[in-house]
Amino acid sequence: MISSKPRNKRFRFHESTQRALCRLVFVLFAMIPMASVGGYSLVRITPWYKSYQRDYWERRISDNLGINVRFAGIEFPRPDHFRAHECVCVHPETGVEILRMARLDVAMDRSGWTVDLLKPELNGQRQQLQSTMQVIHDWFLCRPQKSASLLKLTVPELLVYDGPVSTKFQCVEVGFKPTENTSTLFLKFALDGQKFSEPASLRVERNHTMEPPKTTCVLVSNEIAIPCSLLAQRFPSLYQLGGNATFQGTAIWSQSDVWAAELSGKFASVDLSDLTAELGSPVRGLATLAINNASIKNGTVDNASGSITTIRSSLASHGASIDTQWLRNSIQKLQLLVDDRVTTPTANLNYLTLDFSVNDRGLTMAGKSVLPDSKHKLIMRGDQLMVAGSALETIPLDAIAAWLQPASGRNPIVADFLNGALPFPYKRVAARQ
Repeated sequence: MISSKPRNKRFRFHESTQRALCRLVFVLFAMIPMASVGGYSLVRITPWYKSYQRDYWERRISDNLGINVRFAGIEFPRPDHFRAHECVCVHPETGVEILRMARLDVAMDRSGWTVDLLKPELNGQRQQLQSTMQVIHDWFLCRPQKSASLLKLTVPELLVYDGPVSTKFQCVEVGFKPTENTSTLFLKFALDGQKFSEPASLRVERNHTMEPPKTTCVLVSNEIAIPCSLLAQRFPSLYQLGGNATFQGTAIWSQSDVWAAELSGKFASVDLSDLTAELGSPVRGLATLAINNASIKNGTVDNASGSITTIRSSLASHGASIDTQWLRNSIQKLQLLVDDRVTTPTANLNYLTLDFSVNDRGLTMAGKSVLPDSKHKLIMRGDQLMVAGSALETIPLDAIAAWLQPASGRNPIVADFLNGALPFPYKRVAARQ
């Protein structure tokens, strides 16, 4: 029988070669990975690497938000989660501090980012906040995103400072959904002392497909009484309602080539002295201004209807009052028939009420109830000033402008405001052309 050597012998290495191969495999698949992991772990705890990570995330967040973000330190509890300490957001041009927070917790997954803020404080100074909102709008909302990434932000408590005055927001929830066609921001919040009320909601949508692009905002206050000083950052005319005025209702406004708004709701604690300040504050006291509906375009009131009622007070000095000389001039310019008691030297009124409606045809006023003495248009009943009848004839806008214009005719602020705000018919003609 002829025997042959086993085939595997031709692949048998020398013993020294086998040892060398074992050493090589050990180095490649054990020593090098272990050294890499150990080296990386050592690098991660060095000040240089921490500084690098902090700078990287500062740049990344700043590029996404459009404002400069700085924080003292950063740590990574999990690969998909980082925590930044002592965060500060500053305006990219002025360098003024906008927002400060003790800690920022960020988690990332396939759906997007989830962010929690601890003890944030917002600089709410009027000019600074307005410019910040403009930067965020232009940089954050006006950029179409081809790859959608959802942002969820939770803030248990937020302090907004405007000088010595602060407003505390509670239970703040923010969501941001960017797409190639639209970018949408959702916001829910409550206010200090109103935590258990139904939260207010704000929706801001930027439509990138329209020409020109359009931004639409929808605010629904629900049970939250929102201070007008917060909304006045966007609508400065609300400062004229007084420092304690609040709003409850629905407001819709949009911005493209024109600025337009729809409004319905109630303004409470309106300071009539501030409201009529440009006229010399002829009317004083606090009132509630209810708006059934109002349509505004480019600062001009197309139409509005509602009612105004002064707040009752047990003290005459704290109730509503009207300057009698201004009232006489008003009666003369508007050619109103009045009860003789209306023009008495004492015009302290605990209660004043009227309904109103204004459009391009003029101003119509109506009483809360039909009074029997309907031959008079203004009637005093005790300390109550009322408009007689269910409705009066419409007063032309030219007469309204002449009525509200100071007697000297030298107040350009009032003149410009009236010309811009009143819906004179020529404006509609110009808009059609």
